[in-house]
Amino acid sequence: MYVPREQDAITSHLLQAINAASKLPKEQQDVLAKFIFEKIGTWEWEDAPELHAVIKEARAEYAAGDYITFEDYDQQRQARD
Repeated sequence: MYVPREQDAITSHLLQAINAASKLPKEQQDVLAKFIFEKIGTWEWEDAPELHAVIKEARAEYAAGDYITFEDYDQQRQARD
């Protein structure tokens, strides 16, 4: 799975959190990912329905096992940049 990343699509603070989380054991990363999807899935997105749709799609992909590790994502990003 390819994860696109626009220049300003992710804040440096969130990227730092992702980097820290990538050092956790895989099982803990999965627990954290599930928590994040559950947390943001409950937020109100009335003014951004397209973002809500992307979140729902990401949750479905994760539930289906269609995701990559941060290391894989970072390698793809570096190869693209």
